[in-house]
Amino acid sequence: PRGKLHDALRAKFGLEALLILPPTDRDTDDAEGLRKRTGLAAARLLTDLLSDGSVLGVAWGRTILELARAMARRPIPNTTVVQVSGSMLAEELSSPEYCTSLIANRIGARSLNFHAPAVVSSTSLREALLREPPIQRYFERLKHCDVIVFGAGAMNEAAQLGDVNFANDALTADYREKGAVSIFVGRFIDIDGREIEGHLTDRQIAIDLADIKRAPKRLLVASGLNKVDAIRGVLAGGYATHLVVDFATACALAEDPEVTGEL
Repeated sequence: PRGKLHDALRAKFGLEALLILPPTDRDTDDAEGLRKRTGLAAARLLTDLLSDGSVLGVAWGRTILELARAMARRPIPNTTVVQVSGSMLAEELSSPEYCTSLIANRIGARSLNFHAPAVVSSTSLREALLREPPIQRYFERLKHCDVIVFGAGAMNEAAQLGDVNFANDALTADYREKGAVSIFVGRFIDIDGREIEGHLTDRQIAIDLADIKRAPKRLLVASGLNKVDAIRGVLAGGYATHLVVDFATACALAEDPEVTGEL
């Protein structure tokens, strides 16, 4: 039956590969443990996706942090790991720069960090920063990632954008009213994967959503029933080619009684 679920999800979302974690009795009560299991499984898959000379783009989040921690210490020659969004002044270790550096350390890769904020105070400041030659060169490099790994944030996780002055409850509520269901590489998207414009539009510094799709392999790593809509939005937008997800969430994503009724 799990094979049927696997095949149904691959077909529904056009995925190249899908890894569904086997269920355990603790999944619904132990979100941290589920993140660790998801990160470990994703770390093994990510290692298989990389090869000599790969350029890996890395986003951030708690699940991506668990992936980074779980990466085996196995050098992959001539690899480069790049941060796909601006940096954040955050207390959590799940920041973009930390996740990028940790993964690079595990695989003996060159680490390139984004020396610009993830969110700035005005459109004019963003435009000025994007005119700087080093940042222009960095954006050009982001267009040549072979693999990108990212998570999908539920709408109650907006504070992970960093500065609470930008990612506060009122801002999140405004995006939610406009149809946002997911925070994806710092942007808000709807259930069909379309970006929602709002207070942060034109103030964010990160890889363009169109450039994410340039990467041949794009790994989405996420777990938990609270993220079903967030994951669905990313998948519906065609941003992922590979997915690692837990069993219960996979069943919810399938939305097919003929599939889930047998499990």
